[in-house]
Amino acid sequence: MNTNQIETMTEFSFHFSVVGQLSEFVKLQLFDGYGQMVAENYERIDLILPKGLYQLYIFSNETFEKEYIVLDRNYEGNWNNRGSYSSIPNSFLESSHSYYTDAVEKWSKKTTMDRLPILREDTSLFIFFRYPSKEAREGQTKGSETMSWRFSILDSNRKKIYQFNEDNAKEDRNTGWLAFNATLPHGIYYLVYRGHKNTTREIPLQVFAHWQTQFFLTFKKTPIFSTARIQIVQPLADDIITQEDNLQLDALLRNMQNGNYFVPKNIIDKTAFDKWYNPMLAIAVCYAYLLSPQETDNNLFRNIIRNLEQKILNYSDSSDIKIIKLLAAIHFNEEIPVLDIDTPCMVNAGIKTLIEQNIRFPERIRISGLCELILPDLNSDMVWTSYTPPNYNVFEHKNVFKISDTLLLDFSNFPDVLIPEVDTLGEPLIVYAKNEIPTDWVTQSIMSQLSAKSSKPYTSAELAKQFQVSTFYVEKSLRNIQKVISNNFLIDIMQEKGDFSQEEIIMLKDNMQKII
Repeated sequence: MNTNQIETMTEFSFHFSVVGQLSEFVKLQLFDGYGQMVAENYERIDLILPKGLYQLYIFSNETFEKEYIVLDRNYEGNWNNRGSYSSIPNSFLESSHSYYTDAVEKWSKKTTMDRLPILREDTSLFIFFRYPSKEAREGQTKGSETMSWRFSILDSNRKKIYQFNEDNAKEDRNTGWLAFNATLPHGIYYLVYRGHKNTTREIPLQVFAHWQTQFFLTFKKTPIFSTARIQIVQPLADDIITQEDNLQLDALLRNMQNGNYFVPKNIIDKTAFDKWYNPMLAIAVCYAYLLSPQETDNNLFRNIIRNLEQKILNYSDSSDIKIIKLLAAIHFNEEIPVLDIDTPCMVNAGIKTLIEQNIRFPERIRISGLCELILPDLNSDMVWTSYTPPNYNVFEHKNVFKISDTLLLDFSNFPDVLIPEVDTLGEPLIVYAKNEIPTDWVTQSIMSQLSAKSSKPYTSAELAKQFQVSTFYVEKSLRNIQKVISNNFLIDIMQEKGDFSQEEIIMLKDNMQKII
């Protein structure tokens, strides 16, 4: 094509593609000279476009780049996707270093207490803390000398079974890593970090029979919880294959953390037809697909969910699997199952789904036990479920108070004390003494809202949606409020403290009557 022909043309071909690993996760947006988006796609854009100036936005992991393109002839370009940062060691990632990769390779295959090898049929929990690099660790002048400080593990009965120390964990303080590995019965465990008041948190970790649950976390002075990654692997599997799974999982989780639930077609097909080396990838794929508007692979996901529950993890009591089945019913427009979830799921999107569906279907979706207790104290800074731990029900002696499956309990069946008795049937969310004013933020917020002059009639479901807790939690808070406004002694205290005026108390009582 000669110069004269090009000058007379008004349209040209535009071809742009992303190359390199994880290119299918790279999002492209193309804008014209007026700022109007003309194309949006993952990995490549192929169009015939009018002559003019264009802006191309490239989104990859936490990276954002912008390119200006003058389209005055046929254009073909590409962009190389480069590895970025993750807590998971992987040769593709710029954040990987041999001293971290070697430590993971060594200690994921043996226990850190007695150095016994992890066998293929074993069930285990592996935890790995690291710094961004040994240079970052060497430059550390503040913070704890050891990364083990303040971390502990609770079992399903909320009994402390490990406090991280030099007897049960291995640590290299020079390069900056810590490893913990123990064989455990399958079930739910809780990693607890006792930091300052506003950094104390708990993270549920599900351990499946004959699999190893792995938890990775990066430090910089203190833990950076947004960097947490969880995997479910078999330590003796082919490292090359698992590294590919780990990269895809990391990219998918990063997208989910940013509210993007797109699942590339090749990842869906891999999850449906390939051997699973990291079932957490399948769990994340199920969450992302079922929370997205994608529908082209619905039949594949019926099989994926069935395999996940019955063949791969073989543990139908997992809260994540229960919530995935709930999401499937919604996505496939099927009957909503009857569920009672009493332990937190690992994926934060699952907790959000649970709250939303409890509000929509309170007669079919019930949240109870520990899962109910933690709702007002959820964190939102990571893709995993985490929350401020309920301090008063963690015991270290043999008689551990167990948060169990509970019925819809009447408050009158419980003594007027805040600390629960050992070996009782179960603990309602918050029970205050007869002459005690509720201090939890949900109850306080509801009282403040219902005492306002402009307050309109509310339902329990509306309040639950507003405060992102279950309807059952709201109902318990309303019962506690009813106790307060029925007690003249407490009303006098609130007025003396200036918390509520007499007019606000009257409005509170009136609105409580409308709800109840």
